[in-house]
Amino acid sequence: MIEDLKGMKETIAYGSSQFRLMKNQETEDYPPHWHTSIEIIMPLENGYQAVIGNECYTLNPLDLLFINSGEIHSLQAPATGKRLIFQAPLSLFYSIPGMGSALLLLPEAVCLTPASCPELFQEVSAKFKEIIREAEKSNYLADTWVSSAVIQIVLLLVRHNFEHTPRFTDVSFSSRREYMEKFTTVCQYIDTSFRENLTLEQAAEIAGFSKYHFSRLFKEFTGITFQEYLTRQRIRHAEELLTDSKISITDIALASGFSSVSNFNRSFQMYNHCSPSQFRKKLMHV
Repeated sequence: MIEDLKGMKETIAYGSSQFRLMKNQETEDYPPHWHTSIEIIMPLENGYQAVIGNECYTLNPLDLLFINSGEIHSLQAPATGKRLIFQAPLSLFYSIPGMGSALLLLPEAVCLTPASCPELFQEVSAKFKEIIREAEKSNYLADTWVSSAVIQIVLLLVRHNFEHTPRFTDVSFSSRREYMEKFTTVCQYIDTSFRENLTLEQAAEIAGFSKYHFSRLFKEFTGITFQEYLTRQRIRHAEELLTDSKISITDIALASGFSSVSNFNRSFQMYNHCSPSQFRKKLMHV
């Protein structure tokens, strides 16, 4: 059940806990919505459908669907059925170095089934079962155990993503590891400093490469250019600020690191196919 929905934004109340695990058997569909938490869904009886972006995921019992933070998604329930829905806040991950950029590099959703990715499915499924078991306990260590398990799930997904996406293949293994560490540091720096006037030259200097060599390696590491990565971070921050109708578009643009409102509008339109004002209106009135 969505308890607090304003437009398309769901606000999740965690109370004293660091997570929320719901045993859901509702037959109603959930309309398009988003939240800043990560979400994991496991059907128990009958299937379940999720639409994320332009992709429709059809889940069978015990399949797992990981939904990344900030993704607009809708859920479609069968006439009867049960499923588990787990949610955890971003604050759980951003306290760990590298996790913020790792989540950004993951796709909008990851669907795991016994057939599609057997080994990863078994590993993640085992960790999710730990979450289920520990969440039912009321002792003071349960929250810590669940937090540890969900962090390990994200790390498993990140590791799988990195291992199955070739990076720095034209250098030795030792250099590859060094490059990974350098570009992880660069991403962490961008994650915390995107509001500032960051330049390609500054980022290249942090990594210790010329800007031309850095540009090629950064795209190989992240799959996108330095400017695209920086803009994505700024857009995600702006989207969060747009939920507050009291903050002007100009203030949001400047608070998110954009040099001007026109630059902000152009970048926002490119990523979301609508203006910031239209996005805000959609959030408030859909």
